[in-house]
Amino acid sequence: MKLNFQAGSSPLASRHNPVIYSAIFVGIIIIFIAIIIWFLLKKLDTLHQTEEWIEKQKDRPTKKSDVIKTARKYNFTDEETNLLWKICHKFKANNIFYNFKSSSFLYDLFFNGYQYFSEINDQASLSNLFNLKFKIEKIIAESSLIKSSHLIPLQTKIFYLTHDSEKISFTLIKNHKDYLVLAPKDEKQAFKEKYEELTKMLFTFISSTGMHYGFVSRLIRYEQEDDKQVIIISHPTELYTQAQRHFKRIRINEDGIFYSAKQNNDTNKAFIPGEKKYPCKITNISGGGCCLSTKFPIKEGQYLFLTMPFINDQNTVLGKIVKTRNSMQQGLFNLHIHFEKIPLEIINKIQAEAHNFENSFQK
Repeated sequence: MKLNFQAGSSPLASRHNPVIYSAIFVGIIIIFIAIIIWFLLKKLDTLHQTEEWIEKQKDRPTKKSDVIKTARKYNFTDEETNLLWKICHKFKANNIFYNFKSSSFLYDLFFNGYQYFSEINDQASLSNLFNLKFKIEKIIAESSLIKSSHLIPLQTKIFYLTHDSEKISFTLIKNHKDYLVLAPKDEKQAFKEKYEELTKMLFTFISSTGMHYGFVSRLIRYEQEDDKQVIIISHPTELYTQAQRHFKRIRINEDGIFYSAKQNNDTNKAFIPGEKKYPCKITNISGGGCCLSTKFPIKEGQYLFLTMPFINDQNTVLGKIVKTRNSMQQGLFNLHIHFEKIPLEIINKIQAEAHNFENSFQK
């Protein structure tokens, strides 16, 4: 089939046909409009990068579209998105998208949410609030990772993990291009066992953003510095981040009482508390578990009941010992407990302390 189309009775007439000129004109107009749109978008993009524009955006109230944009960027669930919009809208928060990495902004926003949900005793929303805040903190921490030991700030607390799983505390006092200098918190404890040069040593530390790091280094030498003995270690080849917990943890120093957990065959309860009480010190705690110090080296895998009078002496929590380690204090053991059964209200009280919304625990 031949397609012989001619816009006029002759080639000359076709060239003078107004339809052709109209099509060319429309094409030019479209190209011109596209160039103008490209230019305006470029200018708008440049404007959006200016400090003045960003500051204006930070100061305006949060719209729902800002929350949705934030949620998409950081993969929030629908439940998390709705909760974030609820507190932003209720407290007329400034633009969440542009203030997302401001620790003071986030603290104030979530503290207001905490007070509101506490007043109406909405324990489920309180739990979701703490979980979302901790998720955001982890996102921020992961966005500013320390890539090299050369970038570890001075005065960072660094812990050496011994072969017996003891944690010995040091402070970074010098970060030289060729080595790190660590000063011990307790010289007697730190140097009760000395190692040969080039011995491999495992260390951990927590950055200012809350990210947990670990690294393997080699001992270069022991040295006296300003009337204090220090250790000099090599820079590690890499830093690795450690798995983040589900709950924020806090160091405390509170009395507790634990009981053995006996298997119960008479009722629907799987365990019942034994009669004998054992005093202990709770040294750190989160919504998911705690560490208690005791003179009893109870085996891992055992269950126990724990009463925490500093929270609520009416509630007894069922826990499982997931790790038993020698304490830094002679004759004591650290029992790492995972909470198996604990009321949501108690979890929220612990979370409020961990997020610094309350300050009633001894620390």
